[in-house]
Amino acid sequence: MSQAQITDWLATQRQAMIDLLRDVVNIDSGSYDKEGVDAVGARFERHFAEHGIPFRRESHGTFGDAIHAEVAKPGSNEKPVLLMGHRDTVFGKGEAGRRPFTIQGTRAYGPGVADMKSGVVMNIFVATAFHKFGGNPHPIKLLITSDEEIGSPSSRPVIEREGRSARAVFNSEPGRPTGNIVTGRKGGIFMHFAITGKAAHSGANFAAGLSAIGELAHKIVHIHALTDLDKGITLNVGLVSGGQSVNTTAPYAEGQIDLRYVDPADRARVMTAIETIIATPYVPGTSAMLTVKGEFVPVVQSADSNALFENYQAAAKQAGLTTLQGEFSGGCADSGFTAAVGRRPSAGSARSADLRTRRRNISSSTASCRARRRWRWRFCGGSRTHSAVMPGLSRLRGRSRFGEAKPGHPRLSGNRGCAWMAGSSPAMTRREPSRIARRIRPAEDLDGVARHDRMAAEHGIGVEREIGDRERANRVEGPGRDAFHHCSIAVPAGG
Repeated sequence: MSQAQITDWLATQRQAMIDLLRDVVNIDSGSYDKEGVDAVGARFERHFAEHGIPFRRESHGTFGDAIHAEVAKPGSNEKPVLLMGHRDTVFGKGEAGRRPFTIQGTRAYGPGVADMKSGVVMNIFVATAFHKFGGNPHPIKLLITSDEEIGSPSSRPVIEREGRSARAVFNSEPGRPTGNIVTGRKGGIFMHFAITGKAAHSGANFAAGLSAIGELAHKIVHIHALTDLDKGITLNVGLVSGGQSVNTTAPYAEGQIDLRYVDPADRARVMTAIETIIATPYVPGTSAMLTVKGEFVPVVQSADSNALFENYQAAAKQAGLTTLQGEFSGGCADSGFTAAVGRRPSAGSARSADLRTRRRNISSSTASCRARRRWRWRFCGGSRTHSAVMPGLSRLRGRSRFGEAKPGHPRLSGNRGCAWMAGSSPAMTRREPSRIARRIRPAEDLDGVARHDRMAAEHGIGVEREIGDRERANRVEGPGRDAFHHCSIAVPAGG
């Protein structure tokens, strides 16, 4: 096997990548749509079967199954490199039919094309190339999960287990608009709170009522006041609902909270403050309950991850990427889970732009180009023979643990197509006990989304369900991480 064989073959696979991407984008696979998510998994399994790559499913009764595949040398007992990605999207049933995969000029559009079906396709073709030509110094494992957009409730233990057994992890989330990589990520906690008041006629019996909406308003003001932009702490109550009629004091109200933070030490302090706000009745007589619906841990730097980033920059320069820099992202991803169990993750497929609009897109780099660049890191970084291309990487091979993270310094995560990153201390994943949690009903009992969907239908208001929440007008919220609407991936006219 030669480098030229791998890169030349990947360069010929542009149309095959587009065909596979078209097939999976045209299947609805919202996080709560197990049938659709598993159908996307079946299409990927078909590719594995056609190319003789061993694969298996890890079943889950509620969410989509986890898909595992492996390219390994016979008799190899080396720790694998893990290629990771998710196949669920933020879109509801029918979106693929309304907006199927299409190519307009040099861009392809469709639900989930950027986040992150193109990244999974890239990982699959990299693994396929090594299966076809050999030469991978370590086994390559693929993990394709099913529920990242809602915080990976079923996939997190699978991700952590596979991360612990891997030597490095590549998570192919979309790249940055600038083409740079992400060198750190915020942690995120996604919460629901429900308030109970007392209904009374707002004209005839006002004094007997207890307004849950009034209580909700007080809590929102106090929660938002916890924001500290200098420390990277943001609080957003992005969804609210409540009340039963305009002439009745509201007997119930609810909201959803998005907390983002950089320093793991800030988590416990802010959560304690939120719990205190929820437990404090600003309208006497009301009560409230808090539920944590999902959580991502932050990606924080260490000395080892910095060294790996420098190795990546060196390899990138040899590939012609001479201006590459690191960026910090306020978004969350599954790479935080693998970092927290002591494995260096990288994330990145094609470059994306317009991250907060209905026309999210990926600019000039194609999946096939990124696959060739990612292959370069794996081949050169994973072999002592080629360690000159990634200077110093061989010194890090075989380490089972990494140094403690420095507070306030983001750990490397990647969003361009190559590699890097030491994991964090296991202490970073310790979850502080919640005083409120012991007296909280299950989250599904508190969800008022279905009630509001019925109300909207009765009044002729258009509503589209999306990852368990509502989409209204041009705004999209998701409890798991930033959610986006329309997506595109660049498809150059040539190879």
